[in-house]
Amino acid sequence: MRVIINNELLVAILKRSILLLILQASLLINSSLASRCERGDRELTQRSEIMRIRSTLNEKDSSCTAFLISKSCAVTAGHCSDHFEWAEFNLPASYGDEITNSSAEDTYRVRKKTANYNFGQTGDDYAVFKLEKNQVTGLYPGEVYGYLEISHSRPLKGESIQIIGYGLSFQDEHSYLSQKSSYGNVTSSDYRRGYPFIANLSSVTYDATTSGGDSGAPIIRNSDGRVIGVHTKGMCYFGARRNGGTLFKDHKKFTKAVESCLESEH
Repeated sequence: MRVIINNELLVAILKRSILLLILQASLLINSSLASRCERGDRELTQRSEIMRIRSTLNEKDSSCTAFLISKSCAVTAGHCSDHFEWAEFNLPASYGDEITNSSAEDTYRVRKKTANYNFGQTGDDYAVFKLEKNQVTGLYPGEVYGYLEISHSRPLKGESIQIIGYGLSFQDEHSYLSQKSSYGNVTSSDYRRGYPFIANLSSVTYDATTSGGDSGAPIIRNSDGRVIGVHTKGMCYFGARRNGGTLFKDHKKFTKAVESCLESEH
């Protein structure tokens, strides 16, 4: 018996096969590429103050996370400097691994000339920048979405924290690029005073799970909802059982960058 398959049917079969491959690959991403610590669960969230930043609005572009600390000032990781072009809020669901852009009302330009950043080791990786007014609404993002309150205090070992970002992992076929939170506890915090040719470090580690795209996410202390630092590095997949970031506390240049940005609004 001879079976004839037309072109449209063949294309449909190929599309379905490709989608299955993407979903299968996502299991590998979730189980191995994600920096999974002892606490592996992640939940979908919708915190309006947290954005995705990208170098272009191309549907295949990579991204980082950033968060508002005032009406126009934002914080992210220093190694995300290649993405200081566009910021998106209220992100719609995406299908598979194709990025769906935010609406024009939720898309903002990064003011690259305001960026103050450093890409150093864990505890010295940070960035502060400003966003322009929205081209449609004429409003600053913080006037629309609010902003997070920061804390210049050093966390204690065992304190409960959460990371909220745009890390790449599937909860379902529409959530690969969605905002997610993961909970964990502080495992350590360290400080090194800066000297000539020796960087000032102020770091924190924790067992909350992260993945690519979470760089720049806020480290939120659950007891009061304040941000104590910025997530910069996934280390759990190296067997270290912890991920890490830079604290506001005791990092002079990071603190000065934040203060300078905030003062520029007055």
